[in-house]
Amino acid sequence: MKICPNCNTANVDTVNFCTQCGRPLGDVPVTPQKQHAAVGNDDNIFALASLILGIFSIITYWAAYFNVLSLLAGIVGILLGIKARNSILPGEKGRGLANAGFVCSVIGVIFCCIGVFTCTLCSVCSTYMH
Repeated sequence: MKICPNCNTANVDTVNFCTQCGRPLGDVPVTPQKQHAAVGNDDNIFALASLILGIFSIITYWAAYFNVLSLLAGIVGILLGIKARNSILPGEKGRGLANAGFVCSVIGVIFCCIGVFTCTLCSVCSTYMH
């Protein structure tokens, strides 16, 4: 890791500029860090859980009985995805998984909101049309 002397942001060893403030890191020494497996640390578990919840939310949004559950799963998936994205540095393993979980969860929440809106609209229209 390269720790930026300007903003104290931890950067991966391969970058030449700080990912937070843009300061050149050419003269900054590399600080050794603890190695971890791709699916062994907590951050990657959060990323994987976010992806699973996002996929669940996308697949089940259309079912009337699962709509609220799908919406909750999507919201929790978004929160876990944000936590994982903030904990995993750019270039580290698991960052793509966190991004995918976040995006799937957002899509699931959007689908659920559209489903709730259309079901409500359909109910209102059928009530006043008959």
